Amino acid sequence: MEGALAILGLLAVVGVLYWLARLTAKDRQQMAEILGLQVLKNGAQESGQDHILGHFHQTLTMQGEMCGYPAGVWIRSVRRLTKHNSKNESLQTVLALGLGKDCGTAFRIEPALSGKLQSWFGGDQPAVPSGDHEFDKLFRLTSPDPDAARRYLTEDMKKVLIAFRKNVVGDMPDSAIGQFSGDLLMGTFAIEGVRATYTVPGTPSEKIARHFQTAAQFLAEFARRA
Repeated sequence: MEGALAILGLLAVVGVLYWLARLTAKDRQQMAEILGLQVLKNGAQESGQDHILGHFHQTLTMQGEMCGYPAGVWIRSVRRLTKHNSKNESLQTVLALGLGKDCGTAFRIEPALSGKLQSWFGGDQPAVPSGDHEFDKLFRLTSPDPDAARRYLTEDMKKVLIAFRKNVVGDMPDSAIGQFSGDLLMGTFAIEGVRATYTVPGTPSEKIARHFQTAAQFLAEFARRA
């Protein structure tokens, strides 16, 4: 009897995993169609470790072209060691536009409050003031080379990013809770070596695809400047 129950339990687990795999494949295909990209069965894989992401592994799941640049969507698994030496693991979906060369300056522009919260757990780079009160209220710029990062973040780019946030977040209460709620709807812009990226928590979905459609236009501005 116990053996039969064990077999039934194993079959149930296999069934759930198969269903999840089918669901994941369907979500990826739908996302690729929305973005005009091609799904890859065996995409490139990368692993590494740096002061921002910690330990990470990512797989290229879609590729093509967006806004005139080579584009790809990566599924990234991140394992960060916190200041208390415990593991903080997460899954992320990354939209990346190829720059053609390494621009030599790494920086990130993340939602202000949620970015600050992450820095408490991950020992991140300190924030770099942009000199614009409204921008610094909504975004957090971090970089190991503040002067170079500021050159990318021109007054026009600040306006573009504020407009992007309003487009994604909509009308939120002008309060700490309202701002934090808006932060949770946002992702992080970054220059990562030879790519300009926009990263959001979670795995491919129609919602993320619609978000990436908007983000790609703004991400292309970083690519042009790089």
